[in-house]
Amino acid sequence: MAATTPPDDTPPQDDDPGGLSLSVQFPADADVILRQPPLAPTDLWRSIFDPWSDSTKLPGQLVTGVRALAAGRDAGEFHEQLASITALDGVYQSVIEWLATDPNVDVDPDDADTGDRFWHAISITRSLGTGRPLGLQTKPYDIRTGPLEILRIVGIEPSIAIGVDELWDAGDGSWTRRRSQREKLLEFLGWLAEVADVQVVASPATLAKCARITPTTSRRALLRPRIHSLQNRE
Repeated sequence: MAATTPPDDTPPQDDDPGGLSLSVQFPADADVILRQPPLAPTDLWRSIFDPWSDSTKLPGQLVTGVRALAAGRDAGEFHEQLASITALDGVYQSVIEWLATDPNVDVDPDDADTGDRFWHAISITRSLGTGRPLGLQTKPYDIRTGPLEILRIVGIEPSIAIGVDELWDAGDGSWTRRRSQREKLLEFLGWLAEVADVQVVASPATLAKCARITPTTSRRALLRPRIHSLQNRE
């Protein structure tokens, strides 16, 4: 039976995640540093989870965590650890099992596909929120209930620095994204901050504008109190 996916507006366990901060400069070191990334949530996720990029260590961290979780457990015990994974209506649990395999070792000579399943799992994980992975409908929330949930399970808290200066055009004095797009970005950053140490990097002017994106009562306004705090220090 497929797992039941909670609605997108399900509040996180902590509405004020401590893993989110603001800065006007990038850190000297972080697991993920994206200076001018695409700011649509699914495109941003593809940049964060890019196994071929020198700007992110997250794919390797996720695989390491999954393999550590699988070590010493039989298939049934490992599957039990994935009970809270509901992405792709629960089918993503099988994708996680593929990530636990070593494409250079775990190859069944009677099954030509086994050596490719690891890389297929990497591709599916990166494409969550767009397309039809495994022929299934996906949406951005699958990122939260799939790979981000795995990070919570294995206890890995990556450090992520994301530049958002492109949200605001200081020269024109105008936003470069529609309001709905800005809200979706802040919501996605909130999801990341539930399991990662997220640093949002931009000029003071851009950060100040971000404070006006949503009402303080919205879960998407996780940045607002931190933005005001930063302004008071300037």
